[in-house]
Amino acid sequence: MNNTALPLKPLKLSHKERTRLEHQIHSEFPLLPPGDKKYPYENRNHFYVFSVNDYGGNYSFWLKYPLNTKTQGAINEIKRRIYNGEF
Repeated sequence: MNNTALPLKPLKLSHKERTRLEHQIHSEFPLLPPGDKKYPYENRNHFYVFSVNDYGGNYSFWLKYPLNTKTQGAINEIKRRIYNGEF
């Protein structure tokens, strides 16, 4: 199964939980720079973007990373773990 095709399940996260998730991602995947949540669609061809939304639709957790051979594996692993509820 191609992990890039996995849909992301909405996660109901408090502010504290979102902060913990963001820090966990950056500590476990140091190759990835901090996500840019301000302009998620900017430079669409150069960055890979995915989001985690809470159930109320009040918050979008955007992560924007350079897409290359070094980051693709980490991005796929993050998506897999979010999809499987491991974070």
